[in-house]
Amino acid sequence: MTYRSPMILRLAAAVAATAALALPAAAQAAPVLNPLKSCYVSVGVDPATGDAITENIELSGSGFTPNSTVRVVVDGATVATNVPIDAAGNLGAGTVKAPLNEKGQRPFDVTITEEANAQQTVTAQSLVTNLTVRAKPRRARPSRRITFSGRGFTLLERPVYAHYVRAGKLRKTVRLAAKPTGPCGTFRAKRRQFPFKPRTGRWILQVDQQKTYASQPASAFVKLEILVRKVIRMR
Repeated sequence: MTYRSPMILRLAAAVAATAALALPAAAQAAPVLNPLKSCYVSVGVDPATGDAITENIELSGSGFTPNSTVRVVVDGATVATNVPIDAAGNLGAGTVKAPLNEKGQRPFDVTITEEANAQQTVTAQSLVTNLTVRAKPRRARPSRRITFSGRGFTLLERPVYAHYVRAGKLRKTVRLAAKPTGPCGTFRAKRRQFPFKPRTGRWILQVDQQKTYASQPASAFVKLEILVRKVIRMR
């Protein structure tokens, strides 16, 4: 049985009208970026386009110079420029892509800087994790208990499920973990490879965080291919 891993200063100066005395302008408060999620998911690279498939980061903030523009830098790379700030100094809700990460999890920064005033800048940090599920050992009898592990299941209050699918039809759903752990949604579970006696042929094991099976679920998901073959032993 084998596995193959098939997801934006306006300055105002006040001058005293007395005997040539100039008062210094009050320092402007630093801008604020609304909190990021604790972890974002990186799926991989689209083989057809070469583009990274990663989760969207929703950005919004306040305290910028009204009617200015900002640039957005993610993981050291500029991803957006000339992003407008409204008349109240707010960065309206917008999205950029999380950085690509193909193994484990790591921190990354998001920095937003006014294009006309580099001192007006704000940085926030989060984590990015690759989305993956592994089964060990990769070859085993259907009834053998094996270890399933994964990361990137970031709906931290939801269980992790495994759906056994053959020929496009659901055969059985089991719960692998009551809840994922850590900010990047990891899990580890030891279960029988199949909780029933499977027919020979190609099976898909879909791991996601939805109790009801859907071929393209709204939550993060990984599909593993399992090939069940009959072994004939010669004596």
